[in-house]
Order: sequence, then C-alpha cells, then structure tokens
Amino acid sequence: MAPRISRRRIAVAVILFCLSTVFGTSLLTRGRNLQSGELMPRTHQMLSHHVTVNFITQRGRKLRTYYWSTNHTSSRNADVTDIFNSDILEANSGINQHIPLDYSFDQTDLRNVRTLRNVRLGESINLYITKERPEDRPTGLQRFYKWLIND
Repeated sequence: MAPRISRRRIAVAVILFCLSTVFGTSLLTRGRNLQSGELMPRTHQMLSHHVTVNFITQRGRKLRTYYWSTNHTSSRNADVTDIFNSDILEANSGINQHIPLDYSFDQTDLRNVRTLRNVRLGESINLYITKERPEDRPTGLQRFYKWLIND
C-alpha cells in the first residue's frame, strides 16, 4: 500500500512550487531584457552604434558596464556629447538607472568632466561614481524596491 501524503506536505509543496515559478519567471524576463541587442551588443558592428560606459569607483574598481545608444544618429564615431550629457544629467534617465545601488554619479570629479567633453559612438568611457553617505542610502523596503526595479 502506498504511503499517504499529509495536507501539510501538500501545502508546503504548493507554496514552494509557486515561489519557484515566480522566481524563475522573474529570472527569465530579466534575462530577456539583458540579452537584447540594445543593452548587450555582441558584435563589433553592434558595438559601433553604442558607447560602452564603465562605472568605476574612486579607487579604480570597475562595478558595472552599460551599453548606451541613441536613435538620433547611427554612424560610427559620431559625436553624441550633447545627447549623452543631457541623458546623464536627467534624474531618471537610462544611464542613471544603471548606476549600482548605494552609488551616485559625481559631476564635480575632474575625470568625469574630461570624459564628458567628447563622447563618440563606438568608444568606451569610464565614469567615476562615489559611494553615497549612509544617511542618503535607501534602507529596508525602499532598498528592496530599488534593487527589484533597477536590477
């Protein structure tokens, strides 16, 4: 005779199945977004229509890479300085959405000022970011929401 499965075990199995389904779906949708040609170009031809933005800490540690592009021009080596600078200065722009958690873009850093003078498609630039003060960092539920939405 086969052993009976209790209601408690069935409930635990259903809860685990639901959690794994939700988590798996979120990973699949994030993977689809990250695999798009706009965010992660894979060939040299695709890279020629993007600016590779490396987010670097003050100590020189590379935290993240973001591939920025624009619809205003498509030719390789085109000057996109004005468009890029206006995009990074906007509060909720695409570039600012990809700055790592607990960090902010430092507009006063001389290395950033020099970098932002001349931005061209197909090139790689380094933007130096600073760690936010502990009182300015999101905590608790705000931090979880920011991590969930931005990453």
